[in-house]
Amino acid sequence: MAKFTTRFKAFGRMFKFTLDTKDLSRNYDDENYAYWIRCNHGHVFEINIWKEPNEKSCNGWSFTDKGLVNCYATHDDFAYDYLSEEHRITLHMA
Repeated sequence: MAKFTTRFKAFGRMFKFTLDTKDLSRNYDDENYAYWIRCNHGHVFEINIWKEPNEKSCNGWSFTDKGLVNCYATHDDFAYDYLSEEHRITLHMA
């Protein structure tokens, strides 16, 4: 398992998250991404991390340092998939 940090600007302010791959909200073996759902200041963030094929890993994938964050202004916006902002991000080993 690995820990990552990322920083990005959304809703006019900076956000920083420390994320642990043992605490993923979604990580299926047949998808090239995984993600965490995090709430902060009433906003909801879906923080995606891209994966790449790796035959040596137990599930056939390795995490990269690239990702995408989908930002929702409120939990209701998240529930109804009303995306407010989207940003490409870099994740750094924590």
